[in-house]
Amino acid sequence: MADKTAVRRYTAVRSRALLAACELLIERGPLIKLLALREIRDRYVGSMLGTAWSVLQPLLLMLVLITIFGHVFGVRRAAATADDFDFVAYMIAGYVPWLMIGAALQSAAGVIRANSGLVKQISFPVAVLPAKTVFAQTPMLLVGLAVFLLYMAVAGTGISPLVIFLPGLVVIHAVLLLGLAWAIAALGAYFRDLDPILSNLLMLNVFLLPIFIPPGAAPAILAPVISYNPFTPLIAAYQDVLVFGVVRSPTSMLLLAGLALAAFTGGYAFFRRVQTGFGDLV
Repeated sequence: MADKTAVRRYTAVRSRALLAACELLIERGPLIKLLALREIRDRYVGSMLGTAWSVLQPLLLMLVLITIFGHVFGVRRAAATADDFDFVAYMIAGYVPWLMIGAALQSAAGVIRANSGLVKQISFPVAVLPAKTVFAQTPMLLVGLAVFLLYMAVAGTGISPLVIFLPGLVVIHAVLLLGLAWAIAALGAYFRDLDPILSNLLMLNVFLLPIFIPPGAAPAILAPVISYNPFTPLIAAYQDVLVFGVVRSPTSMLLLAGLALAAFTGGYAFFRRVQTGFGDLV
């Protein structure tokens, strides 16, 4: 009986957090958009091209990767599995979403301290700050995906029929990232060392994902790490939708949806629980 009561209480808490998070995004959507645009503008303030760098930076990075792996190293196709596939497309499809993840989470780590003036205002909805760090990275994702589709068209590989599910996958990606950003922003307010620690972990994690390693080609010591990496289902989902044209693991897709929802509700619930102490920390 006690167990059932605890489960019901836990479910009720998560349900309230889910509704509150959705309400925040709907009601404060214009404010989040305004703050995200301001972050993009401030990021390149003083530069000659200004906000154009939000498009040029990911564009140039994608072009560099295509040039290095597709021409300098001559790595164009890979046959690590039974099906031959374009390795450059596989790499870009995985690296583009990871770029957004890394940039958003790194920004979220210090967003509370960086906006101390707003945090100390009683009437200001502090939870919009981590949300705006996520939406401020959307140009990186959109430009990267555009470069990927252009590459596929130029290479003559053809577009995967599952690309129609890309908008839904982007939504799942955003839901997952919002939850993580809320949790990391809350932790970053209390632990100043989180910023450099996270920076190094994110840099290391790019090599522990199925991005630069074709399926089935990971060394024995890394294969379990890549398989159980919590970000692997998301990266693999993008590669399924954009490159393979087939869902290689339906279980991973379901796991991804569950992880996104759990992160979204749990991250927001945690943020709300500890945000009362932010004013004393910044």
